Amino acid sequence: DLCLRVAQVGESLLRLGLGKGEVAAIYSRNRSEMLVFELAAMSVGAVACPIFAGYPSEPLDYILEHSGARFLAVSDTERLGVVLSTRAARGLERIFVMDRLPEKADPRVRAFSSLVRGGPSSFFERALRGVRPLDPALLMYTSGTSGRPKGVLLSHRNILSQRRAMELLWKIKPGGRVLSYLPWHHSFGGIFELFGALYSGAHITLDDSYGKDIRILIDNFKRVRPTMYFSVPRIHQALIEESRRGAQAERDIFHPDLRFVFTAAAALPKHVADAYMRKGVPVVEGWGLTET
Repeated sequence: DLCLRVAQVGESLLRLGLGKGEVAAIYSRNRSEMLVFELAAMSVGAVACPIFAGYPSEPLDYILEHSGARFLAVSDTERLGVVLSTRAARGLERIFVMDRLPEKADPRVRAFSSLVRGGPSSFFERALRGVRPLDPALLMYTSGTSGRPKGVLLSHRNILSQRRAMELLWKIKPGGRVLSYLPWHHSFGGIFELFGALYSGAHITLDDSYGKDIRILIDNFKRVRPTMYFSVPRIHQALIEESRRGAQAERDIFHPDLRFVFTAAAALPKHVADAYMRKGVPVVEGWGLTET
């Protein structure tokens, strides 16, 4: 079903004129339409460019201008308003809105649902076969760097070689469960976790806490019971604190299917790592660069 939707959107983007090597940007929080749009652009040889959903107009303007994006998918009318307030919006040929369209929309604005129709044809298949491993696939703008964000251009082989390397460490089998809140505009969530789950056939549940509401996040953790959990120290600390609320809470956090946890972005406090280790849950600390 995912492949069909990707092919439908890819076919539509081709027919609207998106060319190989051109940039299709996404300004949205994690959601299924974002994944479909990103994979569709990459499948036809274009370059997907996810942008932090919390950016106000100034950094958004810079990234839209710097990336040279022709097409843009946005999640809602609020973000559409931010986009249209930028000078760089003049360079956008098409804007697709995932939620309801505003009543009076710019003529370039269309519903995202208009891309999901028909089926793939030989037009899409030719574009798909024409994509090569070293072709650019993803343009990721670094966060937390000094000065303006740096645009990192990654190839299909960049992404797949990382997955093959990780297979040497972890044999993640289909059927694993991933509870995902890490933002997909960032390499930790958008390459490491997301493509790791897709590559291994894991089940991805999008966490609607977005890592901001700890109570919702913990409730989601208990419901999904992830087999591997990718997060940052602040959230790991909250999970350990929750596990100390009683025997049932401890069983909910340290459930028997939890194979390992992964942490990055900052140093993990030793007492948090020790708590996992005492329960037999391996802790993997990561350090990486978007450029690699």
